[in-house]
Amino acid sequence: MSNRSEEIKEFIKKSVDWQKFVNNAAALNFSGNKGNFFRAEEIENSIADFSNDKIKFIDGQGRDLYLTEYMEYIEVKCYNNSLYNKLGWKDIIKTIQLIRFRGDNILSELPDSYSRFIMILDKNCGVLVDKKEIKDYIIQRSDGLYLKGCPVEECFELYGPLECNILKSKLDLIINHYNRNMKQCRNRRYEEIKKYAGTISGSK
Repeated sequence: MSNRSEEIKEFIKKSVDWQKFVNNAAALNFSGNKGNFFRAEEIENSIADFSNDKIKFIDGQGRDLYLTEYMEYIEVKCYNNSLYNKLGWKDIIKTIQLIRFRGDNILSELPDSYSRFIMILDKNCGVLVDKKEIKDYIIQRSDGLYLKGCPVEECFELYGPLECNILKSKLDLIINHYNRNMKQCRNRRYEEIKKYAGTISGSK
């Protein structure tokens, strides 16, 4: 794979405080994409929260996160027991749905608009793949495109397995929500000030 792809993977790995992310996900009762969608969105959002603004949460179709420095997108898939079990790292990633077909929009491969990078997260560990690396493992089913049979060892390890202290995880969750709300309040206030300043400067 290209040097740029490897560079981006290393950048993502180093940009996020993965221990805080794991704690936050545990406090949210991580259950993967098939669980509560609000909870899954919160887990994805917290990746951006713990990246020191190097990663942005956008929640688009096939695009959950955005790397501002590299102008690349990341799709996030959260699944219990997808990478790890009681015996350790699995040999093969659990089969994961990448795209759900809607109406007559049937695809045989991931479209160009789909994120270049796919982040696969388990409860306490995570990996990253470049979609160009997994073409041989993408299959078509009646309801969508799936990743099937992909060896874990062919993926880039982001973190794990990490231990989680449940008391600390709940504290991290509270702090995370507080920081995010404060940031949103500051952003709204900034927009209000800009709007007001524009009104004043445009008046006679």
